[in-house]
Amino acid sequence: MKNKKSIITIGGTLGSGKSSTGDLLANQLDFQRFSMGNVQREFSKKLGMDFTTFHEMLKSDPTIDGKVDRYQQELAQEQDNFVIDSRLGWYFIPQSFKVFLEVPQEVAAERIIQDAQQNSNRAVEVIENKEDVIERIKHRLDSERKRYKDLYQIEDHFDRGNYDLVIQTDKHNLEEVVAIIKEAYEKWRAN
Repeated sequence: MKNKKSIITIGGTLGSGKSSTGDLLANQLDFQRFSMGNVQREFSKKLGMDFTTFHEMLKSDPTIDGKVDRYQQELAQEQDNFVIDSRLGWYFIPQSFKVFLEVPQEVAAERIIQDAQQNSNRAVEVIENKEDVIERIKHRLDSERKRYKDLYQIEDHFDRGNYDLVIQTDKHNLEEVVAIIKEAYEKWRAN
């Protein structure tokens, strides 16, 4: 279809590999790359707070969600040929090819700890042990569910029915995940 935009949104559970997948996929497709997590990290830096405190503030200040959401919508109107990881990309960019990545929480916690050790940008987001990270994951998901229901009347932002493709990332390495997405995306583009 000629008027279909070339936008791929990647959503998913925490630690499922959205950033790594988005980076490699955009690189292989020669697309621009955007990350709503990075946008939120920039907001938190501008406000002089760590990412955990920032997420707590989101519960009481819906204007920040509004800024992030408008940014996504404007991107979709003004840009083409991009990959974006965003928890609500499927909602704000419905014309996109929508991918959902999932992973068990135990694997997610290990990945989050490893990522924080290797990436100074994310070091403030991690707690020392796996059990604490799992608790933080659960707390953040509960917070997001409530916010998204209050703000957008979304009952379950992880509803797999909102996506064109769902991948269990602990069953595949990064290159395989990207290959699966590219193949499904090309079929989607052709229809």
